[in-house]
Amino acid sequence: MTRGDTRTIVFGGPAPEIVCICATGAWQWQVQTVIESVTLAGGIVVHPTVFASLPPVGSSRRGRLEEKHQELQFRRIDIADRVVVIKSGSGAIGALLQKQVDYAEAQQIPVSYQEFVDGQRLEYTETDSL
Repeated sequence: MTRGDTRTIVFGGPAPEIVCICATGAWQWQVQTVIESVTLAGGIVVHPTVFASLPPVGSSRRGRLEEKHQELQFRRIDIADRVVVIKSGSGAIGALLQKQVDYAEAQQIPVSYQEFVDGQRLEYTETDSL
């Protein structure tokens, strides 16, 4: 049962699952692949914002933008029924992604992982349901 089962739906039927994607900005084609899969399954996707261009590194505007972006990613997790983490080909995730996973698990939101190796997607679940 997802948290979406308790929502009132104006259009009738069960609420669509809300899936939050957690990934680094370097993995945009992988993010798009997961968005497509979730959408075709009838889910709603919330994911990190991709900026076409950013202010210079070290500028106060960039610092504020990165801080707000990180804060909003935790808010995306708050509204999600489950979280999908996109891992690199090495299988590693960075400190910020790990912090997001820890946060989701603390909120009892199921976390699954999608890993892409040599252009192929491997899917596995580390925490099925909490």
